[in-house]
Amino acid sequence: MADAPAQPGGAPPARGQARPQQGGINQLLSTIARFAIMWYFMSWMKGNQQGSAPAGGAVSPGASAPLYRKGDAVDMYVYLSEQITLPPDRDGASLIWAQHGLSLATGAQQTETYTYKPSKARCGRGGCC
Repeated sequence: MADAPAQPGGAPPARGQARPQQGGINQLLSTIARFAIMWYFMSWMKGNQQGSAPAGGAVSPGASAPLYRKGDAVDMYVYLSEQITLPPDRDGASLIWAQHGLSLATGAQQTETYTYKPSKARCGRGGCC
């Protein structure tokens, strides 16, 4: 039976105690294997991504694609209400801004400023006034 390598104090390692890990090629191969496994799982989670949509603009089911293209004209409505939900009829009282015919991702950037002043009822419920 071969003698166990001595520890720094001159005593042999105890039974069940792990030996110090050897560096070198084993550690390098272990690191490369870890990177390969992580790359595989990340690629699998990203799924099959194609650079462009098929001809005709058809997109396979389950794939996400933008609903609108660059330059499409859209209308934008911004509502503000102190209620938890907006009423289904979207009354004009809670409409604070409307813009018609916005061109997506084209033209000059537009900015608007709105100052919100809470109602007396909101201030009475612990709101900051």
